[in-house]
Parts: sequence; structure tokens; C-alpha cells
Amino acid sequence: MALRHQAAVRRQQEAARTVAQPPVAIPPRPPVVRYPVDPVPRYPVARGSEALAAGPVVRYPIARGSEAFSAGPVVRYPVRAPAPAPSHAPAVPFGRPSVPLPSVTVPLPTAPPFLARRPALGHPVPRFVPLDASPCDTAAIVYQEEAAWFEAALARHIIDRRPEVARQMRTVACAAWHMVSAIDPARTSKFAETNRIQQGAVGDDPGALRRVAESGNLRETVAFLLAGERNGAFRGLSDFGSTGLLQQQRAKREKHPVKLQRRLARDVHPPLSADEKRFASSLTANGERYVEWCRGDQFITLPSSASPHHDAEPSGGLVGTGLSGSTMALLEIAKVAQDKGARHIDLELVRLAAIAVFVEHGHHTAHEVLSSAEMWAAHTHSSNKLTYDNSYRRYRSIAPLTERELRGIGKSSRFPDELMGEVTSAAMRHPVPAAYAAPRYSAQSVPIAYRANETGYAGLRR
Repeated sequence: MALRHQAAVRRQQEAARTVAQPPVAIPPRPPVVRYPVDPVPRYPVARGSEALAAGPVVRYPIARGSEAFSAGPVVRYPVRAPAPAPSHAPAVPFGRPSVPLPSVTVPLPTAPPFLARRPALGHPVPRFVPLDASPCDTAAIVYQEEAAWFEAALARHIIDRRPEVARQMRTVACAAWHMVSAIDPARTSKFAETNRIQQGAVGDDPGALRRVAESGNLRETVAFLLAGERNGAFRGLSDFGSTGLLQQQRAKREKHPVKLQRRLARDVHPPLSADEKRFASSLTANGERYVEWCRGDQFITLPSSASPHHDAEPSGGLVGTGLSGSTMALLEIAKVAQDKGARHIDLELVRLAAIAVFVEHGHHTAHEVLSSAEMWAAHTHSSNKLTYDNSYRRYRSIAPLTERELRGIGKSSRFPDELMGEVTSAAMRHPVPAAYAAPRYSAQSVPIAYRANETGYAGLRR
């Protein structure tokens, strides 16, 4: 009985404990938040405070068709790493990853204008259509093209149809030879042009130099005189230095590697002389004779920012290598020979010789030669003014050529300003203001900068 009573009491006590202590419910675990990780980071990579200093990074969604701009761009701002949690708080609350959030996404309402103008992917891109050129620009382009053709034809006309120009240069070369030899016979060697790539070079043979002075062609006599001026053959005979404007333009010239141009002997005008063939020509594999010369505009250029381009723009003048010191040198030598008693020297024919040789071989344009001659005449107060009409009508008056003869050189007997046609009249309706007109060179506008060395003469450099 006692044992049964004790067992009953234990069962009652266990039942009482079960009712007094109900089971404790375990709160459900919050879900784990998973953040997508982009394969390409969308925030600047930096350390410490530099992460925020770099500023936000703007990323635009990539989609096709009209969806490209419907969602709007997404701006992602870099987020500083969170401060460390307190010691009493769990380091990873509710299962969140311990790495800092990569970015905060803030959608913007519209796409930027430059993206809105772009065609949607998959659509054909419209063909680029340039705007129509203005009548003034079209007229200028036409004039430039026709002027380049006319100048080349003018140079060839002087070489082939004006033999008195070659005779004039032989007269100047012969007078220069006698002037120099009267001072010092050894100086005549300074007329030698020993560079084979220079047009008209015949070497330093004394017999060849004398033949050039007496019977050389136009190309040879020009090279003969310029070599003498460059080498100091006329030291003491002339005190003309280069002008300030010429020095300024030479300082802006850009030099490039020399590129030789091969020309067959049958294509050279005037034909090669015997001395030129001996010194400067070579033979091809099939026995054809040729020369390799260098054009001036191939290794010397003027940048578009240089003043000659801006000065020539209102009047349409062609610009190559700038003002021609070689033209001034030829005129100065002819004037010295004239002052020393040489007869039958016409400075206008010397100017035509400079146009023929320099334009034919790419050293200068006719506009540059004519401007340089006018500048030289203004500085030396020459009786022959060598005037130049620096306008669209420049090719109508190049003395001693008549307007009728010059007209016959052009295409269909028309000048470049006439070939502009209807666009010319449209361009001329807007006259150029006087402040932007082509400059006129005078002794007051450009002072002479005489360069003197210990001998008193430095000469003109091309």
C-alpha cells in the first residue's frame, strides 16, 4: 500500500509541474536577405575617405528598342563601410553578410539628352548629310582651284613662249660674273650649286659655271645667281638685308623630311642642258634619263595659323611657303648690275623669271612672288614700282604681259575670277570690310631689318 501511494504522489507532482511550466515557443528565424553582386564593380575603388571623395558613378541600363530609356538611368553612390557593431550586439545580425553594401540604387526619371538622341539598338543609323556650303565658301574654293591651274599654266607659258625672259637672266648672270670677278676672280667659284637635288645645279666645274653665265637656260641662271648670293659672292656690292616681315614668316615655317621627285628628262621644261645631264641626271634600268629634284612645298610649309593665310584669305591669294626671299635676291642682284652700268636689264622680266622657276618647281606661288617683288620695290625706293593688284583680278595685270595674252592662258580664255561664275556674284554681294582687306606693303608698314655680320653683309637666305 505504501509503495502504491508513493507512486501516485509522484505522478500527481509530475502532472502539476507540466501544467505550471508550459513549453517555451521558439521565435521563427528571420529570412536571410541576399544582395546581388554585379560582375563589374559600379563604384570607384578607393580606400578610407577617398571612396566618398571620388563622387557618384552614373550607370545607365542596357536594353533593346524602346526599353533602353523606359527604366531611366540608375545612379549608384559609393557607400562607406559601416562602423563596427557594439560588443554586446552580434557581428552578423539575422544572418546578413558581413561585407559592406556595394551600392545604393536611386532611379532617375529620364535619360540624358545625348542618349535620348541616339537611335535604339537594332535600328539603322541615318546617313550623314553635310550642310550646304555658303556661296562665299563655294566661290573661294572654286577660285583657289582655278588659280592653282592658272599659275601652273602661266609658268609654262613664260618658259615656252617668252624666250626674252631667259635672255634677260643670262644678261644678269653675265653681268654678275664680271662684277664678282673684277673684285676677286676666286669668288666666281661661289656661283657653284653642288646639290644635285636643286633644280639647275651644274656642280663646281669652272667651265660649266662660265657656260651658265653665257648661255645657260632659265633654270640654270636662277640657280647660278641664288647660289652666288647665298655663298657671299656679292659681299660688299649690296647692303640690302631681309625685311622684318620676311624674317617673321621664316620663323614660322615648318620643315619636313626631304622627299625627292623623279622626273624623266623628256618631261622637264626647259630641256636639260649638257651640264645638267652630266651633273644631276641618272639612267633608269631601261636606259631612260631622269633627275631627282625636291619641290620646296614638300619640305617647307606654313601652318594654317600663320599670318600669310589670314592676309591672303580676303583676296583669294594662294599661299605656299610664304614670302619669297629668293625673289628679292634676284631683283637686288639685277638692280646692282643695273647700277654698275649693265644695260638692257628689265626688272619686270626678272620678276617673270622668278614666277616661272619658283611656280614650276613648287617653291612659291605667283601671289607670293608678286607680293615679295612689290615689297622689295617699296623698301629700295626703286623707280620701277613693280605694282601688284592683290585682289581677285590679280592675273589680269602682270607686266609686261598684256591682259589679252594673260587671258589666252586661262581655261576657255577666261580668268579664275570669271570661272567662279554665278557663285562669284553671290560672294561679291558681301564686300569685305576695309579692316580685313588684303594688306598693301609699303616702306612705312614694314621696316627694314638689316642683318650685318663682321663683314658687313649677310645676304638673303631662301
